[in-house]
Amino acid sequence: MPRETPRETPRETPRTWRVAIVEDEPIARLGLRRMVEAAPGATLVGEAGSGPEGVRLLRGAQPDIGFLGVDL
Repeated sequence: MPRETPRETPRETPRTWRVAIVEDEPIARLGLRRMVEAAPGATLVGEAGSGPEGVRLLRGAQPDIGFLGVDL
């Protein structure tokens, strides 16, 4: 009886998460940016400092994840 050879399972490509930040406080935006830049698999696609800018950013960049300031 022939011996079976082990099959290679296809490796999944690591997922890259597209992230946008919408926050009016510059220091909070900086902290979030640093977290995203340090996270493996995360790519920062844009930042906005106001609600209207954020709407334009989110519509244009179409991120997978958005960090949104509560007071906007």
